[in-house]
Amino acid sequence: MILDRLEHADAYAALLSTWGKALAHLRETDLLALAHGRHEVPGGGKDLFLILDRFTPRTDAGQVWESHQDYADLQVMLQGRERQGWLPRSSEPAIKTPYDRERDAEFYHPPGPGASPHWLILREGYFTVYLPNDVHAPSLRIDDSDDTPVVKAVYKLAVG
Repeated sequence: MILDRLEHADAYAALLSTWGKALAHLRETDLLALAHGRHEVPGGGKDLFLILDRFTPRTDAGQVWESHQDYADLQVMLQGRERQGWLPRSSEPAIKTPYDRERDAEFYHPPGPGASPHWLILREGYFTVYLPNDVHAPSLRIDDSDDTPVVKAVYKLAVG
């Protein structure tokens, strides 16, 4: 898991082969003008695409813990803010829905007593990266009263 400011994003270029294309698209595209949903990234093919997400963050009761095998998430906050949870897959969270190759997702029950998820805040100008060994819960309210709308770019970068 990585949390950093966008101005430092180039430092991670060796992380994934499509990293440079994702950053170029991010810098050259008016993402706020795009509609909610999936978008192709020029030259990305099946190895790189964008999901533009517009939402109101969920309460803790709506936590969705997930991980992926084929793609890493590069999540970039464009407007608003959210809280995200993180656990290493090695902590063996309880599986709620087994891995679905079509969706490239496995879902987990929220961590129970004794688990120690890490919580972070994603603000405008910051990004997170979740690799296949990262179980994460995005899109959460910072507190119960914070229902500020969010616009977030989620680049899906192939890891294989």
